[in-house]
Amino acid sequence: MPKSFNRLIDKYIDLLFKKHKVPKEVREEVVDQYYDTLSEAIDISYTPEVEFYDKDLVKALKENIAAFSHFKEHSFNQILTDLLINNKGGLRSWEEFKKEAVKVNTSYNVKYLKTEYHQTIAAANAAEKWKDVERTKHLYPNLRYLTVGDNRVRDKHRAWHGKVLPIDHPFWVKNFPPNDWGCRCDTERTDDEPTNEKDLPTEIENDKFKNNPGITGKVFPETIYAAGMTNQEIEILKKRSKNFSNKKGI
Repeated sequence: MPKSFNRLIDKYIDLLFKKHKVPKEVREEVVDQYYDTLSEAIDISYTPEVEFYDKDLVKALKENIAAFSHFKEHSFNQILTDLLINNKGGLRSWEEFKKEAVKVNTSYNVKYLKTEYHQTIAAANAAEKWKDVERTKHLYPNLRYLTVGDNRVRDKHRAWHGKVLPIDHPFWVKNFPPNDWGCRCDTERTDDEPTNEKDLPTEIENDKFKNNPGITGKVFPETIYAAGMTNQEIEILKKRSKNFSNKKGI
């Protein structure tokens, strides 16, 4: 992330400690940074230069990223706010708070954000590929699931390596790669005969990645940062996200 973002987070942490609340405009700046970072990942991997660029699909992907960015910032704020109080129920000192806040920042805004960036690239690539798969299904009506084949491949993914299913099979609605964080699986089009249903393993179905970005228009099918939020909080964030998308002209 640019130095300007680091300065913004320092300001965010400082204001939260001094006022026990971060001003709306500062929080919105952080949301904006999250969105711009992940939106760039979409633009890099699904460019208007591709032959069959789908504007509506890209719009949906970016709206999903906008919602994700709002939930991420809200979760970041909640965790930092909780850190103001120590284990004995009293207020932490600035030194104690800053030490813990830096750890959270490193997780949320370095490690997690980097992972989310690469996941967005993979999902946008998958969305583009799916559209091309649909376009050529009269020539290649089936898809073969492929893994990289090394010892890092997840067991459930390895079980599907080489399996062939029709493009219209419900499996691809929820299991079109990527199927987890950092998933490197892929598919290839084929006119080979489908695998017999009785020889198919258990579906992958990672709860957080039951997805096909080319069908759902979502990078992240589940709002992973919504854990622990009330229904009211979720609805407020969805509304803010919608307003944000309109403002951005997504």
